[in-house]
Amino acid sequence: MKITQDTMEYLEELSCMTLAEGEAVEIKAEIEEILDYIHVICDLETQETPELISPIDAVNSWREDEVAPSLSREAFLSISSEHDGEMPIVPKVVE
Repeated sequence: MKITQDTMEYLEELSCMTLAEGEAVEIKAEIEEILDYIHVICDLETQETPELISPIDAVNSWREDEVAPSLSREAFLSISSEHDGEMPIVPKVVE
């Protein structure tokens, strides 16, 4: 599928990007190649192909939730490098 200059300008506007002439030529060729491949996929005959939920034959092995022993608050805080008596104190990572 051929991409027009108008389409390329529209894509630049949508992506909030400005491409150099060389970049635009390269990206235009890549987009055309991607669209050609999509047309190949769309033309495949899939009427006789069974629907597939997952590409692997995996089966979920669900189990019941079970309460298991865990650390007490005191034990947990004892291995924490810094705490306020109730919760561990960690470095701020988000402003």
